[in-house]
Amino acid sequence: MELINNAKHTVAKATVMIDKAGFEYLVVVIKATYHIPENNQLPRPIIPSQPLVYSDIYYGEVGKSAPIYDADFVLKKQKCDVIFNAKAFAPHKKPISQLIISVQVGDMIKKIAVFGQRNWCKEGGLYKPGVAEPFTEVPLHYGVAFGGKYYYKDEQISHSINPLGIGYFLSRKPNNKEIKMPQLECIDEQINTPESQINPIALSVLPRHYGERVKYAGTFDEKWRNETAPFLPRDFDERYFQSAPADQQIDFPIGNEVIVLNNIHPLRSKINFKLPRLNNIPVRFYQRQGEVVLFTPSVDTLYFEPEKDFFSVTWRCQLPIQNILDIEQILIGPRLDSYVSRQTYQSICKG
Repeated sequence: MELINNAKHTVAKATVMIDKAGFEYLVVVIKATYHIPENNQLPRPIIPSQPLVYSDIYYGEVGKSAPIYDADFVLKKQKCDVIFNAKAFAPHKKPISQLIISVQVGDMIKKIAVFGQRNWCKEGGLYKPGVAEPFTEVPLHYGVAFGGKYYYKDEQISHSINPLGIGYFLSRKPNNKEIKMPQLECIDEQINTPESQINPIALSVLPRHYGERVKYAGTFDEKWRNETAPFLPRDFDERYFQSAPADQQIDFPIGNEVIVLNNIHPLRSKINFKLPRLNNIPVRFYQRQGEVVLFTPSVDTLYFEPEKDFFSVTWRCQLPIQNILDIEQILIGPRLDSYVSRQTYQSICKG
């Protein structure tokens, strides 16, 4: 099988994936990277694009720190993930103890209260928030959001939703002498006690073992091992493939959506522009019996890296197959003259 990519500003890969029912799909993943432009200007593609990500990448130790990137290769997504590898930056680099950052992507708007480092302080037998230290930058990932784990005597106790975070413990005092508080809060849901029952907030990739994501993974038990493995569990939910939190999932963008970023760039306190056209990359599957299946892939991941002045766009489509040898060629982008002479039957699909 040959893959030809005529969308020169993109990188692409095709692979076979299997759904939970055991059916095979030929999945095409396409990525392009664009400069974050000056305000009200058009984003321009960067050539070459950022590469496709083949396995999860973390800020620190694998599986024990917040993820930076999820692997690009999943079967499908029901929504478009909007993800940030970003920091909060104090305006004009002047240290500040608290800051509100906000992002808008189309109709999605999200705000986070960001604090400098602070500890829980004990007063009258109760733990209360301490004073935040001034900062110039704070990461916006789940490693500094509410959650985490602590040790009481010889027992390790983890936050049920975000075990990677900081600031969580119950009424029993941890062994730690200094007890850090989270640096990220929802602006209308303050963290007042170490046992607060609130959802952690961040802008980054949702860790795979994060409570709100792992609940979709299905049941991997003895029955699964005996009856279903190596296939996915019968109760697997495709929402597990979404790598952004629910409030950062949007309808598939097609272009011209408004982007507004506040206080997450080291030099520009406010950034605003519109996405480029995104529904203009066709994918054709040429089958050996002469048919052509034409897809318009959906954009299912927007990944912003403001400190690097670029963002990436990922398209995806999937063709059900019975045998990979039935597919002779995949063509991405415009069809050149050499393809016009083919006698084809076209089936138009939306990916």
